[in-house]
Amino acid sequence: MVVYTFTTGEGEPDFTVRSSIDPDTTFHVQRMALVKGSDIFADMFDICSAPEASWEDIGSPSVINRVTDETRMDMPESSDVLQMLFRVLHEAPVPLPSATEMSKWEKLPDYYKEDRIRAGSGPPISTESAVPLPLLRRLFGLADKYALKEELLSTLYSHLVAHAFDQPLQVYALATALEADDVAAFASTQLHSPPLESYSPEQLEILPSVKSLQVLYILHAQRTQALRKIVAEELLFPHGYGKCTSRGHADRAEEAWRKRKRYLLSMGRLTSGTDIAAEMLLAIDDLDACDTCKKAFDRAIGMLQYKSRKIPQSIKKITSSTSVPVETETSDELS
Repeated sequence: MVVYTFTTGEGEPDFTVRSSIDPDTTFHVQRMALVKGSDIFADMFDICSAPEASWEDIGSPSVINRVTDETRMDMPESSDVLQMLFRVLHEAPVPLPSATEMSKWEKLPDYYKEDRIRAGSGPPISTESAVPLPLLRRLFGLADKYALKEELLSTLYSHLVAHAFDQPLQVYALATALEADDVAAFASTQLHSPPLESYSPEQLEILPSVKSLQVLYILHAQRTQALRKIVAEELLFPHGYGKCTSRGHADRAEEAWRKRKRYLLSMGRLTSGTDIAAEMLLAIDDLDACDTCKKAFDRAIGMLQYKSRKIPQSIKKITSSTSVPVETETSDELS
């Protein structure tokens, strides 16, 4: 006989569950933990609770048997499943930042995020502190079957978010299947790169529907188109502002800027996940720039960063149009 005991840390077990699949395994649990974490258990205990006994009933065999029966039950689950279910109900994981909180965090400037991290007052989330993804898959199955309460379900979603940084496609697929829209949207922000064409059919077949793949393609197409437009239209000296007056400096700086544009906008180099600010910053490598020209580059790079943050980052922000024109290189872009 194998016996497992689960408590919340307050009180003692007051209910016994046996696996009908593994009858040699018994679980001592706390009824309140089951009621607090699951609507199914809450309804079951509410329906099965004994009516209040009268004075005449006290000590009678019927009442004793009824109370005894209400302190144990068999469940048609394997011992592994029950162990997982009772653990999450008694020892719920610590909540991590939600998809909404992480979306706000991702929009912050890098320097601000670095300050917050140093101060210990913000993400990033370590996946080491999250429930492993394979286990989360099983827990979400149990969450649906046993109608886990919203608070506990939200905690599980927050742990799913933590895996979006290193397993974004898997998180996106699972969140989409669960109709966890906020989690799916956040996972899509981590799928800007590599291009979807680089995935194999086997990798993409984990997506639960054709639509879930289509919206990713639309996001990539709209981002690529928007980034191309930003690069093509961004000027080093807009309306002559900040233009260097030293002889020949401005011409050389603008030529270096245009040369880098031509490179970036040709041969399909620019994709949904391209960091256009970092790419255009390389233009200054071939230039012996003075302080005035360097300031112009800094301003232009800053504008690229700002405008990049304004384009759609997630599937939640894509436009309603499902047809995205393919933008070809124009002479204006390459001039």
